[in-house]
Amino acid sequence: MSPGLRNLKEMNDFIGKLAGEVEELIETGYYDVRSTRAHKPSSLAHVIERLEQTLVTELKFSSPTQGVIRSKEDEVKGNDQITSLVSEMEDGGASGISVLTQPLHFDGSLENLKTARAHTRLPLLMKDIIIDERQIDAGATLGADLVLLISRLFSGSESSLNDLIDHAHSRNLEVLLEVNNVKEYAAAVDSEADIIGINNRDLGSLQLDFDTTRRILSSGIRSRKPLISESGFLERKQIEEIAQLGVRAFLVGTSIMKSKDIAAKVRELSGISSGERSVA
Repeated sequence: MSPGLRNLKEMNDFIGKLAGEVEELIETGYYDVRSTRAHKPSSLAHVIERLEQTLVTELKFSSPTQGVIRSKEDEVKGNDQITSLVSEMEDGGASGISVLTQPLHFDGSLENLKTARAHTRLPLLMKDIIIDERQIDAGATLGADLVLLISRLFSGSESSLNDLIDHAHSRNLEVLLEVNNVKEYAAAVDSEADIIGINNRDLGSLQLDFDTTRRILSSGIRSRKPLISESGFLERKQIEEIAQLGVRAFLVGTSIMKSKDIAAKVRELSGISSGERSVA
């Protein structure tokens, strides 16, 4: 374990707890994947650069703050449920899909990533608490196009972060590097990550603050990397407010997964009519 991760585990916060739990999952072989899902890679960075606005929807059944977000069907019907959700997200105009693969607290699974890959050509993000190359290998094997790395996990251990970015690139994966403050943002701008994600939720305290994106982008630090604002979006008005800061991509999970009509909710958040479609 890197020094940065060890320090986080010693802190009494949620992200440190997650790091410790994921380390145990790695050692038990959860991420040892052998079945390969071949596909033509798709770049989310290029999608964000090309489109006026990008909505990345998320397959997430539970969260630490919301509890159960959407009930999961039994294992026999589970794949059909993922297939249906992916189809509805695409129909609504999603430009990419984030798949939670962390089973603890988020009720995610690697199987969900595999199933989603089989039923969409959209860019797929493997969203997990990634601290080890074996997790990245699992994502690549199952057909992810990019992986999430969280800056806070590598505080004081930037070399470990750089190594994971390099490893992801060696597996033909893009990296979404998530930040929550100006210092992390500045480091991300100088990193080899492909996309910067600004999380409006502090993963230490789990507090949500939409001013996070505003504070970071008001720092004067310029970046040519595509930006994604993440967490807390419930309605179109919130997305429009953040878009005024120059952000063109948004990651939304809970409000979509809670909706009875997934496609309609995606269209609402995207600001597109029923006949339009966001093309990746």
